[in-house]
Amino acid sequence: MRIFFALVLSIALAGSAAAQMFSYESGRPDARRTLTAGYYALNFTYQGDGQPFPRLDFDRPVYGIRFAQPGFEVQLMYGPQSAEDGPSDIDVQLLDVGLLIYGGLPLTRQERFRLSLPIALNSAYRVVGDDFNAGLTNEVFNFTTFGLGAGLALESKLTNRVTLDAKALPIGGLLLRSFEGTAGTTGLIDASVQLSFLDLFGTRGLSVGYGYRGQNWNVNASDLSVGLEDDTFDYSSVHHAFFVGLNF
Repeated sequence: MRIFFALVLSIALAGSAAAQMFSYESGRPDARRTLTAGYYALNFTYQGDGQPFPRLDFDRPVYGIRFAQPGFEVQLMYGPQSAEDGPSDIDVQLLDVGLLIYGGLPLTRQERFRLSLPIALNSAYRVVGDDFNAGLTNEVFNFTTFGLGAGLALESKLTNRVTLDAKALPIGGLLLRSFEGTAGTTGLIDASVQLSFLDLFGTRGLSVGYGYRGQNWNVNASDLSVGLEDDTFDYSSVHHAFFVGLNF
């Protein structure tokens, strides 16, 4: 638990520092907040060498919402899957909540084109299983990740009312099970492209975009509970997201 609070404090302090250091992003005259709905083509697959039961593999579409503003993103996605329609051994649900805080070190600062090196802090919570409240059991995948990364981002003002934003971030970090201690490591790549049409409806506009995330969870499950194999919760996930919504 002390590790969890230390990580939360570190992320809060670093996020505050990033917001101050790289505040030029939020000062852009065309900087907008976006609220979008998304369709996620998602594949969550067991990567261990054993044969755990039940397998919690998931390959059904899920749906979500995403709020973003310069330097900050939060998204939630959810979807169910029956054992008859998917690769899991039991009926499961998938819930994922993610938070991304980042600030960009400017590489160029032209009027219509900006290239930057974003430094990012990421936290995400994913649970896959039939009963989200089942506690410590091999029938529920239930992990929180905290990570740090850096990548590349661009912002382009195509016209006075059309902007293009893109970024790609490799991130590495730690896993926690139910916020009670480190349980392994995670690695992910987060990328997105967004096209925004500004001021179509007064001060509101339309944003469309694509997002990609590939992630793996390397869990030392034998440290969590007696009787679990080390690779019981070793899973990987890839999703392709398509979203549309408002900017304001």
